[in-house]
Amino acid sequence: TKLVLVAGPSSAGKTTFSKRLCTHLRVNGVRPSLISVDDYFVGDDRNPRDSKGNLDYEHIEAIDLERLHADITTLLAGGVIKRRAFDFKTKHGYDLDEEVTLENNGVLVMEGIHCLNPRLTERIDVSHTFLIYVSALTQLGVDRNCRISTTDNRLIRRMVRDNAHRGHKPLSTL
Repeated sequence: TKLVLVAGPSSAGKTTFSKRLCTHLRVNGVRPSLISVDDYFVGDDRNPRDSKGNLDYEHIEAIDLERLHADITTLLAGGVIKRRAFDFKTKHGYDLDEEVTLENNGVLVMEGIHCLNPRLTERIDVSHTFLIYVSALTQLGVDRNCRISTTDNRLIRRMVRDNAHRGHKPLSTL
């Protein structure tokens, strides 16, 4: 396996799982490189809109597929890329000075809601990929009779994340 794709719904724990997976891979002698599909967003100027004219951030075309395909192909061929990043407050992507490469005995771990979408890897030899679906299925017990459902738990996680890292107030996330 050279490419591990981690998918799941919004705020289901993909990033947390992927980071933990990388830790376990390192302990077992594998050298992982982690990439988030979110860092390849195109920004509001190129982002698709839904039927009501609202920006649709969960559409596959919200991702710069050309750049992502080029970077994955380069990495799997043994090349070096610049780490991509996306600023959710300014809605612009940019390259960091950090370089990413797949070392000997390396594996590329990529996480995002579209990682099981065939369009994301249409130019990649999928015979060396491993697919993982992650979803937080934990109910939180408030007391013996009241539970916070999995869906509500994910919504709370998303509101906290969006407020802390994306500059969105909880009401706009709702």
